[in-house]
Amino acid sequence: MPSKNKNSPGKQEQNGFFSEKDFDAYFENKWKSNMFNRERLEVKQKLLSFVPVINEILDSQGISLEHQVTDEHPSLWNKKQVSEQWLFFSRGKEERKNLQDIIDSDKKLAHTLADTTPYFKHVFIGLMINHQGLETGIRIHRNAWVDWQNLVNRLNSAGEFNGFLDLLESLPDRFEIGVTGSDLSGTGDFSAESWENIKQDFSDQEQWFFIGHRISRDAVSESPEESLELIREDFSHLCRIYGFFAWTRGNNFISIENEVRQQEEHRHALREEHEKQRDIRDAMIKSREAERKKLRAKLEEKVRAEEEWKQREIAARRAHARQRAREEQSAADPDVTSGKPVQKTESSIQRPQEVKKKETRQAKKPAAVLPAVEEGPIEVNSSVRIKNGVFRGKHGQVQELKKDSAKVLLGIMATWIDLDEIERVPTLPQKDRYKGRRKK
Repeated sequence: MPSKNKNSPGKQEQNGFFSEKDFDAYFENKWKSNMFNRERLEVKQKLLSFVPVINEILDSQGISLEHQVTDEHPSLWNKKQVSEQWLFFSRGKEERKNLQDIIDSDKKLAHTLADTTPYFKHVFIGLMINHQGLETGIRIHRNAWVDWQNLVNRLNSAGEFNGFLDLLESLPDRFEIGVTGSDLSGTGDFSAESWENIKQDFSDQEQWFFIGHRISRDAVSESPEESLELIREDFSHLCRIYGFFAWTRGNNFISIENEVRQQEEHRHALREEHEKQRDIRDAMIKSREAERKKLRAKLEEKVRAEEEWKQREIAARRAHARQRAREEQSAADPDVTSGKPVQKTESSIQRPQEVKKKETRQAKKPAAVLPAVEEGPIEVNSSVRIKNGVFRGKHGQVQELKKDSAKVLLGIMATWIDLDEIERVPTLPQKDRYKGRRKK
């Protein structure tokens, strides 16, 4: 039937619906190759065009499900091979979340990693395409044990089993039932003995319990309009089967409602504990920051006291040296201190060369020229000069930056200084940076 939606199945009828090329994209020699991803992506878009139609059918029967499409490229989800693609409709995210912990509670890690998609863990209705044709059906995997066990317990009741038989008899003759990998039979031939055989066969991790209809690729190619109508009818029938299979609080035959509630309470308790731990971590961070500030203040005070002590020690040594020099001069030249005229002898007269060497040794070094302030922001590895405080006039290099302070390396010591207390200066060349520090 035509549709206003440009991506609808009705529009696809004009474009050939599913073509032979679409089915050929799933031959075995293409399963593990990425060269055919584009072909499978086009098929994926055609599968997605069925979503509005199927959602309309689900809504008409009061069923709310979410849709997903399997990957068109080899991935972990499809075990690195694309032998088929599914458009499937299963429980919504919130319902899956409530059941997830219960479903995975007795599974090993390897199985959990292998079954990463929700269609392994929940009953679903789907439309599948492979190289043989199309399939519409409802499936339950061995790992979807909540829905499977709910169905088994429900069919243990004679009344429920008879109701299931009536449901199967209402299906068209084209529908089949059974376990994949085994012989399928018509839904009209289903019996108690068939059900016992299905339960015995349903043990392999790769098997599915299946009720559905398969359409060959030849039938699709010959009658695309008829195939589309069959898909619509199939989903209308499958919705009633889904309501019988799927576990809900109203369809509960395994008594897991209390477990679901406990899981919700457990997650709530974990959230509260996480928030409590976060508050404790924040308090510890603030406490450590306060301790660091106190330690930094003590360190700065200690450095300031040491600097003052050094200045006093230098002044005392210089005064002592001057006093000692005067005493030595007095002892060497008593006539200078007594006021008598000094008679120059040949030994006391300095030659010009000796005078020049003496003046050179006594010449004062030119005062260092402070580098000018450099424009630009202060960054890591920038050379800076301290403007105020204990370290005023000292030069250093920025090692770390915060919002309003910087960690400056001063010789062998690094300390945190506010950005307002430092200014950027040009970086001195290596040969000038230590000029004047060499010993004579």
